[in-house]
Amino acid sequence: DAVTVVQNSVEDDNVSTPENGVDSVTGIEVTDEERDLLNIRDEEFEDDDIQPEVEPQLAVGIIVKQLIVAAKRHKSFGALFKLQAVQKYLELVLKYLNNPKIKNPRTRASKAVARAIGKGPYFARQIRHLKLYIEQFRTLPPTNSGKHHAHPSLLNNERVRHGVCQYLTVVALGEVSRHTEFLRSSRAY
Repeated sequence: DAVTVVQNSVEDDNVSTPENGVDSVTGIEVTDEERDLLNIRDEEFEDDDIQPEVEPQLAVGIIVKQLIVAAKRHKSFGALFKLQAVQKYLELVLKYLNNPKIKNPRTRASKAVARAIGKGPYFARQIRHLKLYIEQFRTLPPTNSGKHHAHPSLLNNERVRHGVCQYLTVVALGEVSRHTEFLRSSRAY
């Protein structure tokens, strides 16, 4: 499988080599074959067999494969959907890069994958973004769900909060309510 071929540089600081069958970054078990592929040096890629721009695609392919195994283990279907889309994207990019007649192979590959799963151009851009993120951080980006509930409030201001607390300690019990405030404001007019 072309996607499971690997990373060319062990000297890169961002990449750790798996030892004892477990990747130190992701904690996922790595087969002996994948470990051998990760330990390939730059000198071995001097042939014209693999283009320099194809090599990073292959490294990300192994990371994506490991992340798919982890997503299946945790039954994370949203992450699994995105990871499988990235995996198919990487396979198509490898094919398209070897065909000189195809212009913009990455864009065309992501659009083809998005179209195949019933999504549009936005998801195609997301696939390319996910590939870059996985390449850099070796994981999927964190989700933004649940983060929009923290709306700004005047009580977040420490001075306002202190003033409100001070006012409530001075006011008699039961004196402050929306009903009494409404009656006071309606009498003023």
